[in-house]
Amino acid sequence: MRCGAWDARTWGQGDGATWQRLSKSCPAFATEYGAVVMRRSGAKGEFGPLRKHKVEIRSECDAMLRQVQAIIEKPAACDALK
Repeated sequence: MRCGAWDARTWGQGDGATWQRLSKSCPAFATEYGAVVMRRSGAKGEFGPLRKHKVEIRSECDAMLRQVQAIIEKPAACDALK
């Protein structure tokens, strides 16, 4: 996925800006968060495309999620977060 300078920019300040920087700089975090949102969004989900059932699950994304899962399942993965 690519985004232009407009979308890559950090908007605002405080906790919201911190959240944006984390999401944009840590693909593993953004992937995990997106997966949770997709699983837990329900009828009143956080994002419009999810609520409207307009999300596309792509084979490339599935492959990436499987790679993330394989890394996270290794015991040493959590040690890196300390």
